[in-house]
Amino acid sequence: MVKKHYSSFLLASLLLIFSGCASDALKPVEESPAVQNDSEFIPGTAVLLVSDEAAADFADMPRTKAFDAIGIERIERVFPDAGEFEERHRAAGLHRWFRVTYDPAVPQTKAGDDLSTLPGVEAVDFPIEKVKYSNFNDTFLYHQWNYINTAQKRGFKAGADINVEPVWDRYTAGSSEVIVAVVDGGVDRSHEDLAGVVLSTSEGSHNFVSGYSGTQMFADEHGTHVAGTIAAVNNNGKGVCGVAGGRNGNGGVRIMTLPIFGPRSSDSGDDASAIVWAADHGAVIMNCSWGYVARSESQARRTAQQFNSYSSALRSAIDYFIANAGKDSRGRQTGPMAGGVIFFASGNDGYRYGTPASYEPVIAVGAFGPDGKMPRFSNYGDWVDLLAPGGSDSSSRPEEWVASTAPTNSYIYMPGTSMASPHAAGVAALLVSYFGGPGFTNDMLKEAMIGGAKQNVINRQGRAAGGKLDALGSFEYMLGNNR
Repeated sequence: MVKKHYSSFLLASLLLIFSGCASDALKPVEESPAVQNDSEFIPGTAVLLVSDEAAADFADMPRTKAFDAIGIERIERVFPDAGEFEERHRAAGLHRWFRVTYDPAVPQTKAGDDLSTLPGVEAVDFPIEKVKYSNFNDTFLYHQWNYINTAQKRGFKAGADINVEPVWDRYTAGSSEVIVAVVDGGVDRSHEDLAGVVLSTSEGSHNFVSGYSGTQMFADEHGTHVAGTIAAVNNNGKGVCGVAGGRNGNGGVRIMTLPIFGPRSSDSGDDASAIVWAADHGAVIMNCSWGYVARSESQARRTAQQFNSYSSALRSAIDYFIANAGKDSRGRQTGPMAGGVIFFASGNDGYRYGTPASYEPVIAVGAFGPDGKMPRFSNYGDWVDLLAPGGSDSSSRPEEWVASTAPTNSYIYMPGTSMASPHAAGVAALLVSYFGGPGFTNDMLKEAMIGGAKQNVINRQGRAAGGKLDALGSFEYMLGNNR
């Protein structure tokens, strides 16, 4: 399928950043989804699920009439041999997924018909173009009202924030033992406000964009912005504040950057392999601020129904991360949490559907603004588990977007559910930082995230969605259950 994308110690930093930087570094960034063709599917690529019997030599199968008819160029496993984790991969059925590259001029319907006749093929899936959420033409927020909102500006509503300052003061601001995977564009490891908290490729970060090596990294605006919301270093006299960025200037939680968006609009990344990689290399929380292209609500509905009803490599990868993150190849807990939790942005189309965010095992995050309202751009429905800061519907007030890091030591403001999701991932990282350890599970974390959310405080403007993300509420929920 095609994928689209203050506490007192911070006040001096805010004054420095917002008044001391060049104005061009602070101007709103407007993005639009890159549309390469009229179809939402990536030409010349299919993903097949084959029988267990056929999987052993499927990549080396002899040429057939169907093989030649669509000009198959390459067949390879979606999830390569995983060494010590291979047995676990096979138990999850990951070895049965194969990626087929064929002549892009062949119509999708013909490719589907011919591929389905290959021996052992049980399902044929066509990858949908990805787009990074927040790629839309609205303004974005000024100052970090998202953490503490005291109605400090006209139109703001006191309490329309994530209530995180009490957590920083009483419990934790993030531990380096917790790794959050950012499956997105690449994160700028050299940024002054992320230095030391983004893992190197030798420590677990890995590039999954086709045409690049796994160690070839690049700094992306969207990915760097998302990472900054989660883990920008706190109390270092510079930059912005991260939800789980520590409190002593040395950083808090660590970021594993797993790029699936490249520097060119035509670049395509392997999201499923990135998610499995994260589970096998130490991440226990994952943020995915992207989703599938949908050019109408009816298309969004069909895509969601298809994804939620049928197997896919991405669904297998999501299930694998949730089941196996924080564990070794024998299933023993080795990380601060047994099992993983994945956060997906709900989407910015204003639709009742969103994919993959509506997949039940993940936590779907929609947006709210400093006015305490759910903006019209935020996708909605009972499947949206949480609402977090992402911006209002205003197109003329830059104060109403989210401030975070951008490449080359800059700071920008961006709107969207892309900006909302990392707030939830950051609060999850705080919970694992404080409560994590032997016996702490992903089910406990997920229950605290949902149970601690504040209901009926965000004006949803007549639409269904979950409660407002509340860091202190989630801590109090966990503490109450531990008594």
